Amino acid sequence: VDQGGSWTQLAEGWADGMTSSILIEGQHIFIGTWGSGIVRSLDGGLTWGWANTGLPGSAGISKIIRCGSYLFCNGWNGVFRSMDDGGTWTTVNTPTEQPDIEVIDSTIFIVDYYSTASRSVDFGVTWQSASTGLGPHVTSMKSNGTDLYAGTTTGGVYRTTNAGIQWSLLGSLSTEVENISI
Repeated sequence: VDQGGSWTQLAEGWADGMTSSILIEGQHIFIGTWGSGIVRSLDGGLTWGWANTGLPGSAGISKIIRCGSYLFCNGWNGVFRSMDDGGTWTTVNTPTEQPDIEVIDSTIFIVDYYSTASRSVDFGVTWQSASTGLGPHVTSMKSNGTDLYAGTTTGGVYRTTNAGIQWSLLGSLSTEVENISI
């Protein structure tokens, strides 16, 4: 609560999974683990419980995001959607197997190393290409308001300002861009 000056432990022991992602929305805290699924607290961290109904056993969660009234998570088992704040999850059919996910307003984006970028404007029901001008082998994405940034294995950093209709190369680095933070 003091910008990292001091820390208070809220809970410990996520079974055999390490923490891989966090989504905080008011009193709701969602912790993605790499091997045990999702742990959530609906009371600001006072109590915790598993939120894995519908997720495959030993789910590895890379990211948890909110899009409208839905939660989405992804990992090595695919993309999943929850309509009840993580109470239950259903599989989202995507054009890629293990995509990274990101959201701008009510548009969901997915990319992975082997496929082109795609977007959905209907909460993951259908997908359209969103890769015009985007380089190959996308490894990471991050949104900032209405802009979406993508990093690639070839060192390219790209941005779209029109919901993935067109991407522009911002610059090239001499190394793979594994993560973007804004």
